Amino acid sequence: MKLLRHLTTLLLLCFSLNAFSIGVSNDALHSSVLINLYATSDSGIKVSYITKSTAIEKSKMAYFLNDQMIDESVLKTLDPNIISDIKVASGTFEYENNSFSGKIQVYTNVEYTPKLITLSDMKMRYISIASAATVFEIDNEVVNSAYDRFWVDQNYLLEIIIEKIENLKENLALHIVKIYTKSSENIKKQKEGKPLNASDPSMNN
Repeated sequence: MKLLRHLTTLLLLCFSLNAFSIGVSNDALHSSVLINLYATSDSGIKVSYITKSTAIEKSKMAYFLNDQMIDESVLKTLDPNIISDIKVASGTFEYENNSFSGKIQVYTNVEYTPKLITLSDMKMRYISIASAATVFEIDNEVVNSAYDRFWVDQNYLLEIIIEKIENLKENLALHIVKIYTKSSENIKKQKEGKPLNASDPSMNN
């Protein structure tokens, strides 16, 4: 029951972060999404222009992992099974001369040691050209945050797939780094020999 309570709290936190990332600028996040819809006059086809940009950060929640201040992005790749406790405190909070609207403290099991790395460092490790245009995905969701501040726990990573797209006529070269976590769904797909980017039919029922 204790683990279930922690998992529920973590899911609510992640849901809240995702809910505010669409259509608004959220101080607790690094990105904002603006959506404009247009219809062409000749064919009537509706074209959606979706602009994703890095938001200017103001006051936000402070996140701690085992009393070490971290970015909230690490929650996306933190194994729920190793979380022993989650504490949430609201109200203005001062830390290292910065003001926050509250704090969230996540504690792991005593024997667990997170292996953290930023996406910027991961890019340097796996892509030979540092200046190459790169897009990161985590469990098929595009990362729209500053890579040097987006942390992942390597202990919870199942597979990394790097795709390079080249269009010489358009002078285009793009790396897509697809990161898959050790979620039960991904492990199941891997055991069944299914591609990790395949959708789960049960989710549509």
